Amino acid sequence: MATISAWRTYVEVCRLGSFSAAGAALGYSQSAISRQLAGLERDLGVALLERRPRGVRPTAAGRDVLRHAQTMVHAEAQARRAASDARDRRRLSVGAVPSASGWLLPEAFRAIRADHPEVLLTLRTAGSTELEDGVEAGVLDLAVVSDYPPGLPVRPGIDRTVLLRDPMSVILPADHHLAATADPLGLGVLRDETWVEDNAGSAAVLQQAAAAAGFTPRIDLEAGDLLGKVALVAAGHAIALVPGLLVAALPPGVAVRRIADGPTRVVYASRVRRPDPDAALDDLVSACRRVAGQMSD
Repeated sequence: MATISAWRTYVEVCRLGSFSAAGAALGYSQSAISRQLAGLERDLGVALLERRPRGVRPTAAGRDVLRHAQTMVHAEAQARRAASDARDRRRLSVGAVPSASGWLLPEAFRAIRADHPEVLLTLRTAGSTELEDGVEAGVLDLAVVSDYPPGLPVRPGIDRTVLLRDPMSVILPADHHLAATADPLGLGVLRDETWVEDNAGSAAVLQQAAAAAGFTPRIDLEAGDLLGKVALVAAGHAIALVPGLLVAALPPGVAVRRIADGPTRVVYASRVRRPDPDAALDDLVSACRRVAGQMSD
């Protein structure tokens, strides 16, 4: 079967119209060029080149074959470039809970790209348990997770770095009668409101906080994800409890109110415990901590 070298030689001979010129370009002798092309013709069972007084040119069959040969040689060159890039660049695969994907990680990525331009970054969003499963399996290098119910189980092989203690806030439609008040809200003043939730952990936090305030929240709407939850609030259908970490990424159309003595979650950066330092990963965790610290500035 013909090798990629033979195909590359055929493309070069067609481009230059000469065995000797192609040999000089590729670093082969003229006899080596002849052997490669003769083998290619035997493999295909068709004559690819015709010799003329001033060089060679492809036959009719050779012209048909040439188009595909050029595609093959180009794809091989691209594959080699991709392999070279992979050798020269480090990839960090990062996961985050949805609230951290909207602001914290994009800002941390800005810092790490400035300090480590050779690093390629990828970001995926999921729940905390799934993310730490990915860290343990080696699919993710780092995960930003929270202790939202059901909480974080003990994982001996994972190091968790506290990024921040994240107080919950309430988001309201912009025209809500409490939207413009300045002081933190007591959760009890919202006992008659309709709430929207997007996952069981967030709903559990709301229910626990509401129980402490003496009421049961009316969760009449369910959103498929955090984006849908915020959209339903912006459209005036409900109010919602959200992490403070999300506030910087909220769209127009919602008002944010802090809750007096409201619930707080802890946000962590989780990674596999290793004996040796990893400069890029260490710097990414530090960048996450710096960005998270801006919430309290």
